[in-house]
Amino acid sequence: MANDFLFDPDSNALDRLDYRPPEYLIDETDLHFDLHETETRVKSKLTVRRNPDAPEGGPLMLNGEDLKLVSVKLDGKDLDRGDFEVTDKHLIIKRPPEQPFTLEIENEINPKENTMLSGLYIPEQEEIFCTQCEAQGFRRITYYLDRPDVLSTFHVTVEADKEKYPLLMSNGNGDPTKTTDLGNGRHEISWDDPHKKPAYLFALVAGDLPYIEDKFVTRSGREVELRIFAPEGYEDKIDWAMESIKKSMKWDEDTYDREYDLDVFHIVATTSFNAGAMENKGLNIFNISLLAGDAETATDDRLIAIEAVIGHEYFHNWSGDRVTLRDWFELTLKEGLTVLRDRQFTADMHSQAIKDIEDATDLKARQFIEDAGPTAHPIRPDHVAEFDNIYTGTIYEKGSHVLGMMRTLLGTETWREAMNEYFDRFDGQAVTCDDFVDVMQEVSGLDLSHFRKWYSQAGTPELSYSGEYDAASKTYRLTLEQETKPTSEQAEKEALYMPISVGLIGQDGKDIPLSLKGDTEAGPTTRVLHLKKDKQVFEFTNVEGPVVPSILRGFSAPVKVMTKASEDELVFRMKHDSDGYNRFDAAQEYMAKVVLDMAKDIEAGKEAKAPAKLLNAVGHVLSTDAKSGDKAFVAKMLELPSYSILVQSLEVVNPDALLDAADKLKEQILDAHQGDLATIYQATITPPGDKYEVTPKQVGRRALHNLTLDYLAADKSDEAAKIAKLQYDQATNMTERLGALTALSELDKPETQAALDNFYDRYKSNTNIVDSWLGVQARMDGGDGLERVKKLTEHEAFSWKVPNKVRSLVGAFAAGNPRHFHRKDGEGYKFLADAVIKLNTINPRVGAGLVKPLLEFKRYDKDRQELMLEQLDRVKATPKLDKGIRELVDKALATRDGATKKGNEPKPSGGTLAA
Repeated sequence: MANDFLFDPDSNALDRLDYRPPEYLIDETDLHFDLHETETRVKSKLTVRRNPDAPEGGPLMLNGEDLKLVSVKLDGKDLDRGDFEVTDKHLIIKRPPEQPFTLEIENEINPKENTMLSGLYIPEQEEIFCTQCEAQGFRRITYYLDRPDVLSTFHVTVEADKEKYPLLMSNGNGDPTKTTDLGNGRHEISWDDPHKKPAYLFALVAGDLPYIEDKFVTRSGREVELRIFAPEGYEDKIDWAMESIKKSMKWDEDTYDREYDLDVFHIVATTSFNAGAMENKGLNIFNISLLAGDAETATDDRLIAIEAVIGHEYFHNWSGDRVTLRDWFELTLKEGLTVLRDRQFTADMHSQAIKDIEDATDLKARQFIEDAGPTAHPIRPDHVAEFDNIYTGTIYEKGSHVLGMMRTLLGTETWREAMNEYFDRFDGQAVTCDDFVDVMQEVSGLDLSHFRKWYSQAGTPELSYSGEYDAASKTYRLTLEQETKPTSEQAEKEALYMPISVGLIGQDGKDIPLSLKGDTEAGPTTRVLHLKKDKQVFEFTNVEGPVVPSILRGFSAPVKVMTKASEDELVFRMKHDSDGYNRFDAAQEYMAKVVLDMAKDIEAGKEAKAPAKLLNAVGHVLSTDAKSGDKAFVAKMLELPSYSILVQSLEVVNPDALLDAADKLKEQILDAHQGDLATIYQATITPPGDKYEVTPKQVGRRALHNLTLDYLAADKSDEAAKIAKLQYDQATNMTERLGALTALSELDKPETQAALDNFYDRYKSNTNIVDSWLGVQARMDGGDGLERVKKLTEHEAFSWKVPNKVRSLVGAFAAGNPRHFHRKDGEGYKFLADAVIKLNTINPRVGAGLVKPLLEFKRYDKDRQELMLEQLDRVKATPKLDKGIRELVDKALATRDGATKKGNEPKPSGGTLAA
């Protein structure tokens, strides 16, 4: 880093509180790219001045990595060699003028050899130039103040071979089809972005790409040209993406009063991209996996994800681009906020209840584990060695839930008013989370000083509750308690301010109106309680009869509910809770309890049997809800808890027993309800001639169809294989075909390999579908899973240089195949460590993402811990280990001698049920 933070060589980390404003500012940036595959010349002309808000004096230190300097000029004159210094990280201008000056730099880069996919690169097996500059990739393009609080206008000229690269694009206004012929087989185009931006939002793309185009008319009547560019073969699969752009633009106008501000909006897709997508101003660059898709080539879930990510990157136009962040410690300022906005968008386009369930499940499965592990950090971290390592579920998903709580506290209308003030006040500026909360507090009049602790405190708060009903006074006293366990960097935790949404369910299964002590009239049936202390008591009055509490409705706060409800109470809530999320959560809690109990029986050599109460509750869902209710919701109700959620309830995990228990529960549900499952399966077959649509009704039907197939395949029978193979052969959409392939993958039958071979032969030209094919095999439970994955790394469909391939195969195996990854001989761990070491020299950012399953060693038995630690030591000993990988490994190894955390003993819920 240069100028922005003091670096602590002892801890090898940067500290948020050591932020320093830039000593220099760049008002105008003029770039010229002479594109060649191995020798691209970049000329920059920078208008530089001292920052009046920073200490005076000092050299100008520009960031630069893997650059070959050609020349440097200051105010038109070549600098003497003694006036500047070049290191592997910086170009240092030793004595810059006091008055504003012009700095001209020419350097050379090699995009073809840039396998890190950061900066300017040529993707594997594609003939295009592409950039990725967040977080610190621009310094791999040219020497610059590569930090988000240096905002500049950009004028960009791109020159390239006219035949190979007919389309030349950068940020701003322009038409990429209209270039100037240079007469030597090359052509050029210039782009001007009228809005100041930091370097991380710079984008450049050059290539021969098919595209589709459309228009969007803003609410003020301005016409915007829309174009989506995709690799050849995908141009007929991006219509859904185009419709998603238009829906996003309209939704942001209607919901947040945000209108688009350029004459063009472009999206380009590539098959090799480190992230899902990037919000570069006016020129979004997407991973092809989150852009291209239709009924034949993408599942319902993938199409909804494409819509959400397009919305996310578009919404960044204001929450990230027009108003950006001061430094990377403030990352949740743009990402947490924009995730909240895309969550709202998806809920409005589809189903609020399903979105609540999916968001909560994702947070529990991924971020709660992160919060409990060695890499735990607040949504605004204080220390980091590599900024790429804070692109985590904590920053994104937990950050969005924290802001969702703030929205709840303000209320919908006040939140909208405050957001408008935030965007208007800080337009064109780089700001902090504190600036954001200040505006929310000012507009709402609320005191949010206590709420700010969410930004600085790591860990998942644990919520407990108990209730007492007094029939004589008709009062119900609800006690809420919170506790956050120590994390690796924070031993002491304070009580947080959180909105807890609750309801009380009467014995007739209906919600009762809620009146708190002191209210003058009956309130709503769902009430938000403001929990600010370690323990608070809330007294409800005029409560008729015993009630069952429904706590954390809509997943109103990112907390873990520790109170263990009785089986009767869980069954009651599964049947009657009016809140979709809480009804689902009751089913998940009961199923998780049963799986864990069955796993204990298996370890003890006992027969593992599911209780009749659970089987009967599942029967109620099948016989009642499946026939008349929301089929997508029914499918959710019947899902078993994931492995990653189950392990969080155990002090020491036995993967085999846990997986065997889950399998047995599924088998016993099938045995008890095979008739109903078969009936629902037949009833949810796609009607002949049905036009495919991504509507709640159709999505729900297909989800329930695949879910019942999964249950029907649990007996591993020949008949199940025939049913799954028939669905595979007759499927008219990818949702049902991939669902059938997944079911077949769990059956050791001749139909399994035949379907896998057919799937690859049918879709091998579509990289997205091939990635799904790799993922299905990576997760297969039968046979020698590790050997199968090793062989697939040598398959023509796999490449270590393409992040999607690595994540689909190696990542899916490590995170999604616990039986084979956690083999007792440790070979699964060795395979993953080998992959991380290999990626250290290819793409260390992907390697850092892959190493995370090894960091969870403390969850497992002593023998597995030692095997995992052995591999972490191997990774750490790798010569020239990337600092991002090293940071994660060091944090894990620092806890090597610590004791495994123990969970709390269950607390009674205080719910009451009639006999």
